[in-house]
Amino acid sequence: MAEHATQAVSGRGAQLKRGGLLSTDPYVNLHEVISFDAPNDSADEIEVTHLESPGGRKEYIAGMIDSGEATATLNWRPDVYAEQALLRSDAADRALRYWQFVLPSSMETITFRAFVKGMKPEVTANGALLMAVTFRVSTSTVT
Repeated sequence: MAEHATQAVSGRGAQLKRGGLLSTDPYVNLHEVISFDAPNDSADEIEVTHLESPGGRKEYIAGMIDSGEATATLNWRPDVYAEQALLRSDAADRALRYWQFVLPSSMETITFRAFVKGMKPEVTANGALLMAVTFRVSTSTVT
């Protein structure tokens, strides 16, 4: 097997951005995001097995696509960053809002529409105060 140098890139510089209720609304960067688990499309399975299915095997077709959830973990400072404080009102109003996750060097942008499903603080004696934010995704696109 031929050797080759890796083409991997660091996640440093990626951004999670909060948009508005309309796709044309401006986006604002969420500060101090330390990790992001992007939405993952998954198709439902519809069983279509019948009495004459070949080989007595179950048969399936693809159904509706569920965009799933996304999760971000932030160094939590809503007293310093106004856009972090807005996450609380986002969770309360449950409105579908546009979000963007921009990979480093604008390699790829994941745009999704979601509501804030949950927020969970993570507190340890010898660590930063963190907030895990879960988004329930309604639609998702990659550009």
